[in-house]
Amino acid sequence: MTQAETFHVEPVRTLHGDEILEWLRQPGTRPFRYRYNHNGLVFLTIVGGVTLALAGLLAWFASLTDPANAVSFLLLVAITGWTWARVARWVLHAKRSFVGLSPTELLIARDARATVVPLSRINSATVDMAQSRPASYTNVLPIRLPELNQDVLLICLYTRLEHFEFFLGELLEQMDDDAQEPPNPG
Repeated sequence: MTQAETFHVEPVRTLHGDEILEWLRQPGTRPFRYRYNHNGLVFLTIVGGVTLALAGLLAWFASLTDPANAVSFLLLVAITGWTWARVARWVLHAKRSFVGLSPTELLIARDARATVVPLSRINSATVDMAQSRPASYTNVLPIRLPELNQDVLLICLYTRLEHFEFFLGELLEQMDDDAQEPPNPG
């Protein structure tokens, strides 16, 4: 028997609907919800409102047949759409997504679908901290497995994982640095 034949790797699983609730009801599990940054989202909403008002004033008082006015109008409407789309994206993310941690598994959920990663598969080689940019406006936990390439959002300008410091500390404490991926053939 070769080393590759005796090596057992716990699989990454996908859960749906009620299976997620069952996973959360297991003893020792902790869910971590996302919370949105109210001030950041209000600021974006106001920027969108101001640009929409400026577009309305431009359309009312200026001729949109003039190319400069038409381009300015379209630019203001585009800025409005972009800001309001960002607000909607992050509010929906905060309402639909969460992360869970158990003594043996990490759950990454969005809507009625979740990915469960065994903690025995998470180590310094599979959590690519070199890709995590702590000085940037967005900080993620990059999980890189052969069958999963997932960034777990920790914090950004518009939303954050509730108690992300506690989540990250718990995860790092439970990470198995002796965990191994199957031998790479080649």
